[in-house]
Amino acid sequence: MNNRHNQSQRSRDGAGRALIAWFSREARSLPWRQHASSPYAVWIAETMLQQTQVATVIPRYERWLRRFPTVESLADADLDEVLRYWQGLGYYSRARRLHAAARVVMLRYNGVVPENLSDLLQLPGVGPYTAAAIACIAYGRTVPALDVNATRVLSRLSGLGPREKAALAQVWREMAADQPPGLFAQALMDLGSTICRPVSAQCCACPVERWCSAVESGNVGPPERTRPKVVRVRHVGLVLVRGDSVLARRCPEGGLWAGLWEFPRVVLRDGEDPTSAALKMATEFIGLGAWTLLPLPAIHHTVTRFSVTLYGYAYADTRDPVYFNGKCDGLQWVPWGEALLLPMASPQVRLRRLATEILGRSDCEQAMAQAPDGRIADVVGPGPCAIVPGTETVRD
Repeated sequence: MNNRHNQSQRSRDGAGRALIAWFSREARSLPWRQHASSPYAVWIAETMLQQTQVATVIPRYERWLRRFPTVESLADADLDEVLRYWQGLGYYSRARRLHAAARVVMLRYNGVVPENLSDLLQLPGVGPYTAAAIACIAYGRTVPALDVNATRVLSRLSGLGPREKAALAQVWREMAADQPPGLFAQALMDLGSTICRPVSAQCCACPVERWCSAVESGNVGPPERTRPKVVRVRHVGLVLVRGDSVLARRCPEGGLWAGLWEFPRVVLRDGEDPTSAALKMATEFIGLGAWTLLPLPAIHHTVTRFSVTLYGYAYADTRDPVYFNGKCDGLQWVPWGEALLLPMASPQVRLRRLATEILGRSDCEQAMAQAPDGRIADVVGPGPCAIVPGTETVRD
């Protein structure tokens, strides 16, 4: 029994050494690895990388650290600005929790990201993997960091099931026993991302192939997955401009894109015509009669299990913004330059860009370029709703 255990330990030691040797030659050049000793930088990177591709994260990570280089700078920032710097990463609740957690770190830990796992797990949005990654990579603690890539590699190596977390964690410890924990964790993640992939694993290029149970058994194929059914929905969005202002609102809490800003938007019923719905919405929201709306190219977007088609329409009036009648629903008039800086979900950003082009709002691009530090104004819109007298007809 002891001999078999010692033999198993020696084989895992050998696999650990081979993995580190491979990583020293083949490690990907990723910007967060330049900050591997910074708990804050590791925390930001690991949060951004959750369910988001590396190529998408890289430019946004670099931009984030330029604007929020420390816990203190993030804690002091306005949430709207934090959300705007998160644009393009999706799952915006991550950004809100990061912001809240930064304030907790300032309040409880004097701005220092805690090292202890139990303390890390008390921070909003920090789960077992993120806590382990911070402790392991930044603080050098031998704490198994098991993301989906590391879990897959260790499962194939050991023959254990991917849900046998405690046993896989023990394999992690045995392989990392004589290795720098942070380097080992990153090497395991890289191996899973580039070689030991879910589909088409490149076993012949794998540095630990000789120790792999899956290779020995010939069972390296991908695990069966049940994909959630895609729900297709259609939205209508309106970019309504008067003078130098546009109508917008903050998305309500608890819904899709909560806390972000958007132009007036409704969900279409089955069979409902987008143009008719847009005209009806314009009348209800603005309280005016007939409209000539400029149709924009349809925008297709996928978020979680929803496939969203957004039909956009734009309208511009040279007169000054007015208070409006009908369904207020949190809407307010926002200066164009400020509207360009508000945090919006990707479909709304694309709608904003299309409307900017079709309405010829070149002044908007200039306003965004000239905004100091890209900050968002503290106050937008004129305030409460009021009545618009009369009915207006606009013709081509």
